[in-house]
Amino acid sequence: MDAARLLAVPTPVARGRSPRAVADAAAYAGADAVLVVGPRDARATATVRHAVDTPVLAPATDGQTEWVSLETDGDSPAPGDAALCALPGPEALDDALAGAERAAPTFAALPALAVSQDPTRLASSLPGATQFGSLAAGLDGPFVVLAGGQPAGYAHRWACPTGEAGAKTAEVAVHGLGATDDPTFAALVVRLDGRVAGEPLDPDSFGLRAVAGVGRTTADRLRERGVETRADLAATSVSDLAAVEGIGEATARRMCGHVDVMESGDPLRTSNAALPGDSGPTPVCLDIETDGLTPTIVWQFGIYDPQTDEYVAAVEDEDPTDPAPVVREFCELLFARFSDRPVLAWNGDGFDFPVVTRFVRRHAPEYADVWAETRTVDLLAWVRRHALVPWRTNRLDDVARALGHESAGTGLSGARTAAAYRAFRAAPGDPAAEPDWARHRAYCEDDCRALWTVYEALAAAERRAADGSEDDRQAGLTEFG
Repeated sequence: MDAARLLAVPTPVARGRSPRAVADAAAYAGADAVLVVGPRDARATATVRHAVDTPVLAPATDGQTEWVSLETDGDSPAPGDAALCALPGPEALDDALAGAERAAPTFAALPALAVSQDPTRLASSLPGATQFGSLAAGLDGPFVVLAGGQPAGYAHRWACPTGEAGAKTAEVAVHGLGATDDPTFAALVVRLDGRVAGEPLDPDSFGLRAVAGVGRTTADRLRERGVETRADLAATSVSDLAAVEGIGEATARRMCGHVDVMESGDPLRTSNAALPGDSGPTPVCLDIETDGLTPTIVWQFGIYDPQTDEYVAAVEDEDPTDPAPVVREFCELLFARFSDRPVLAWNGDGFDFPVVTRFVRRHAPEYADVWAETRTVDLLAWVRRHALVPWRTNRLDDVARALGHESAGTGLSGARTAAAYRAFRAAPGDPAAEPDWARHRAYCEDDCRALWTVYEALAAAERRAADGSEDDRQAGLTEFG
């Protein structure tokens, strides 16, 4: 095993969700262990422990420190094991690590730790930074802090003072666990080399409310009828569902279809609409990396050709101040090799395609007309109109994983790649600020290949009725849309 999977459950989330929803989230995250974070709450902790069979660490509620090996089934890690240390608070950290001789990564989970913000100075600080720096300097392996009070997906490397003479610092990676004012589940992949990849999971995406068409009010009405789980819903007829207030026949069919999709893992095409490539040229997959949601540069264009299983990329890894060369390189690559092929992207209409259009017009205007004539297809938009898939979120990696894609495991996200490039742009001559280009290329390639996994699953999907009846299979498919 080269990584462990964790699920962080903030106590306010556990308070407001059924044990089934927590169990569903833990299963979806593939959690090897569950962390209960946020304020001390014995009732919420009991809900989590009742929900899952995996180890549950609730240091704030239990008031004690607990060590878990991330490499073996034993609770007491050896010095050479990557280990998780769950602590009630920072005050327990020194005692927990006093005299520790650890050569492997140590992940310290602090259930309520949050970065402090000073709105007057527009500055932020990390409580306990000197303590973290001192501990990091004294360990042979990496020291990583998992901060309960930071948003899921938060990741920042802090230069923490070690308390030693000469103003020495130690780098400490801090990752968020989701116990904020708007709490979410946090799914983390913790790698044994010290890297962490974390993402938020919407609490409303689990349990009965994961089903398309089931909101809070509908879920309450279904529970009044004895429908408390997805299995209960699967066993309920379309006519009985349609009789519930606020659920018509079309919504009932969609709900049944989505339950079937979630349980089987097989997508369902709900209309006769053709996928691009059903007839005509096979699409190529496009993914772009920028320096933010309002980009000043598109610094990586990745193209995957499923016909040849070849990935090519245009990357600006030398001069981050000039956006033009990489745009021209992309255009030359696309139109020289794939001029007759549709271009496929995930959420392309929402981000990739408008961004590419703006940068081509500004920095490679000689290609603006031919780009405007290129057929572009947003696969996410197509799915929303014409299919049901076993997703909990509409993030590409979530959807692709549900459909069988095995991630390259780069530990990156769009936000992280953007932050890495901003750091490079701020100090292009500093070797320490230069991104790991191979890793970032692999991330972009992985997104392109994940996109094709989704496409192939949709291309192979059958058109099935929600309740599996022959009569329904022959008619009414458009009611799913």
